[in-house]
Amino acid sequence: MFDPLTAGSQARSGQMHSFTLAGGLRAESDRAELHNGFAWAPDGRSFFVAHSRARQVYRYDFTHDGSGQLGQRQLFATVPDDLGIPDGAAVDSQCGYWCCLHGGGRVRRFLPDGTPDRDILLPVSQPTMCAFGGPELDILYITTASDNLPSSQRDAEPLAGALLSCRPGARGMPRAVFVR
Repeated sequence: MFDPLTAGSQARSGQMHSFTLAGGLRAESDRAELHNGFAWAPDGRSFFVAHSRARQVYRYDFTHDGSGQLGQRQLFATVPDDLGIPDGAAVDSQCGYWCCLHGGGRVRRFLPDGTPDRDILLPVSQPTMCAFGGPELDILYITTASDNLPSSQRDAEPLAGALLSCRPGARGMPRAVFVR
């Protein structure tokens, strides 16, 4: 993640890394100014990552051969400029990709082919991450931000910075744990 620490810094792309016990830390070929939206498909054979500044989400093939190697990258979805940037994400049990659109005031669900399915409009403009929870994994929890909002917008968004939840009619998946 590129974070300019001084005024006037030029944006640079950063490299994504992976880690396995057998291979240690490894640089992947994927580079972006801001990686976000990491999520796994229910079968574990696809990995999603958003390039937030480019407003694109990619899907990688992944094999369970123990190497932790990412396969071919494919463009999965593009977010229109007026809907914010793709931020944190989760995948449901039907391989729907739920993505917070920071600056767009919504969580968007994409079908497994990358087609937008539906939007959950929020009372805040900066959703940051979503995750399924609850005993049935049918509650979508959404974190939000309030940073960099002018005072007039903060007044209009009293829930900015709050944790929101809804029941979107989909279920998440238990998190897989890998130990090798």
